[in-house]
Order: sequence, then structure tokens, then C-alpha cells
Amino acid sequence: MDNFEMTEKLREKADVSYEEAKAALEASDWDLLDAILLLESKGKVKKHKHIYDNKEETEQENKINHEERAGVNISLQSIIDFLAKLINKGSRNYLEVSRNGKKLFSLPIILLVIFILLFAISIPLFIISLFLGCRYRFVGEDIGSKANSVMDKVQDTAENIKETVKEKMDENK
Repeated sequence: MDNFEMTEKLREKADVSYEEAKAALEASDWDLLDAILLLESKGKVKKHKHIYDNKEETEQENKINHEERAGVNISLQSIIDFLAKLINKGSRNYLEVSRNGKKLFSLPIILLVIFILLFAISIPLFIISLFLGCRYRFVGEDIGSKANSVMDKVQDTAENIKETVKEKMDENK
């Protein structure tokens, strides 16, 4: 660090004029700490900021940590908002189950997702119910026709398999 930079640093830390900082550094053989102590002993330091005091640096680190935490909070809040919207949609849309044109029950999509997570139970029950003639439709304000067309194809395929198996069994009698 050159003399000008040291003088500016001392001015910043001790809050004195340029001339006072330069004179203190010259008197202390350009030792920054000695110059601060010299200015303190003469009562010329306006603020008690010490070059060896970490308070300012700690405050800056705390500010950075606070900003990082705020960024994490924003990210966490956006995830919570997304999940809230998902749960809201899942509770206002339904899967209707019917058999022989008669509605058996409606199940909120959110519960359907929970049952799917219990894969070992729900998938076999779904397949068995298809072969027993149950039909499935999605109902709700957020449901598009594509979902129901896929369900129709699955149900028609199950019906075709059932009819084929039934014909094969009748042939073997």
C-alpha cells in the first residue's frame, strides 16, 4: 500500500483530515496502527474506529448473511406458493368412478395422487376395477379433454382384453 492509500485508509478509520492523517503517519514511520494510537492519544480521533476492530467487518458479513437468508426465504416461499396452488387444483377437480352408467363415487385429485403414491395397493385395484366394468372420468374446471380421452382409451382397451379372454374361455369349454 502506498503512502496516499495509507493516508486515505487512516482518514477513513479515524475520521480526521488528510493533513492530520498524513502527519500522524509520518510521525509513526508510516505504521497505520501506531498512527491511529497517536491520533487517539492527542484526542484528534473523532470516531473511535479502530483498524483492528472487526465490528464493521462483522456488520458487513451479517448483512450479506441476511441477504442470503432472504434469498432462501424467497425461494422457499415460491415453493410453498406452488404447492398451495397444486393442492388447490387437486381439491377442486375430481376423478369420477361409474359402473353401468351409474356414478359410484368422486375422488378429489389430491387423494388420487396420495393413492398413486401407495402404488402397490392402488394400481392393482385400478386394473381390477377396469375389468369389473368401472369407468373413470376427470371432472373439474382445470381438466382438459385430453386426460379423459386417454382414460377412455385405457378403459376401451381393458374392455377389449376382457372380451377376448371371455371369448377364449367360451371356446375352451
